[in-house]
Amino acid sequence: MKMAVVTKGNDGKEPMADDDDRSEREEREAERREEREDAARAAAPSGSVGGGLFSLYKPGQGYWTRMCTAGGVVLLIALLARFIYISINTRTKLDWQVINGVEKPVFPTIKLIITAIFCAVSAGVCWYYLNKPKGVDFFIATESEMKKVNWTSRKEIIGSTKVVIGFMFLIAALLFVYDQYFTRIFYLFGVLNFDAPIWDWVGAKAGRTAKIALDAIVTTGVVASIVWSIVGARKQ
Repeated sequence: MKMAVVTKGNDGKEPMADDDDRSEREEREAERREEREDAARAAAPSGSVGGGLFSLYKPGQGYWTRMCTAGGVVLLIALLARFIYISINTRTKLDWQVINGVEKPVFPTIKLIITAIFCAVSAGVCWYYLNKPKGVDFFIATESEMKKVNWTSRKEIIGSTKVVIGFMFLIAALLFVYDQYFTRIFYLFGVLNFDAPIWDWVGAKAGRTAKIALDAIVTTGVVASIVWSIVGARKQ
């Protein structure tokens, strides 16, 4: 059994460890650092793809960003393949044969082969570029950043949605009032040959006096809103 030799340092006030014990601790710490670095290298392989064209670079990392990107690519290829097939079918006479003196379409073998070749080539090109180290590292970094996002709670989303919908209806009502008001103004100045529908309805129900009262009320509201907007803009 080895015993550490303790000496006095700093004018005999604080004990200091022996040089041999200190060197052993430093060696153990260096070994632990090397083990951690080896584990980190094993978890995150180097930038080379390795293993051929169909090997996956850094598998298990950036799963959701990779899957979403792959889903978008598949959808795009499918839409383009459909467009190519329809274009060939409508603009060419491929897979047509003369049967009993009449030209008729048969099973679309050539069109399907052309569409399949396009899908295979597109899938290979997309696989090559999406599996490149720079692209994969971008997907991994994106997913790691998305995990740091503090998503809004359900209650906050519902409250914000109510505010947006209410504000939308308020703006729609104000624009409707402005539209009717300026239609009335243009009618009074002879620009338009028809009056605003609201004023027509009020006049038919309550007479000309009600239309004049409505003119005064709406004019006051429009002027007040314009003044309020100008004053608020100046304060900011």
